[in-house]
Amino acid sequence: PIKVTAIAGKTITASALLQAVADHTEMSRSEAKRFIESYLDVVKAHVLKGVKVKIGDIGMIMIRARKARMGRNPQTGAPVKIKASKKLAFRQSAVMKAAMAR
Repeated sequence: PIKVTAIAGKTITASALLQAVADHTEMSRSEAKRFIESYLDVVKAHVLKGVKVKIGDIGMIMIRARKARMGRNPQTGAPVKIKASKKLAFRQSAVMKAAMAR
C-alpha cells in the first residue's frame, strides 16, 4: 500500500510528492526526481503535438480547441469578440470515477 502523508483538501508540494515516490519505489530522491521529470517531459511533448495521453487508471490529458465566440463585457453589457483558443483538458477515467464514488 502507498503511504499517503498529505492532508485531504490540501495541496501536496512537488517536493513532498517527489519524496513519496522515492519512498514507494525505494529509489534515491535524485533518481526519483530524474524519473518524474523525464516522464513529465515526455507527456508534455506528446500533449503539445496534439496527442491524447492516457495516464494509467487516472485519466487522459489533451489539448482542446475552443471556437471563437461572442461574449459580453459584464460592466457595460457590450458584445465582445472572444478569439479561438486552446486549453489543456483532463478527462477522468471510469476507474477513477468509480473510486471517487465510493
